[in-house]
Amino acid sequence: DDTASVDDTATQTTDVTILDAHKWALESGIIEGGKFVTTSLGVAYAWNEWILNDDILCTPGGGREPYLTNAQIEEAISNQADVIRELKEVQGLGNKDPKVMD
Repeated sequence: DDTASVDDTATQTTDVTILDAHKWALESGIIEGGKFVTTSLGVAYAWNEWILNDDILCTPGGGREPYLTNAQIEEAISNQADVIRELKEVQGLGNKDPKVMD
């Protein structure tokens, strides 16, 4: 599971979802008895984006913006298409009209 709860303050908990993490084993290698032997030291992770509370997309350096799911993006596109269609088909505006271009 890539979701964890992190104490944000003494009274608030923040859910964190890590996106597209890369995982690799950390190992130490030595020659022992003429053979190369590795010993596991642990696991390391690296990532560039994470989501806070299912609605804020974060990036290194303090970047934050609203997180939209694919369904939310598709709905916004569909709604905008409906607005443009109404402007062009009902109001008769053209592609170059400022209302259509905005």
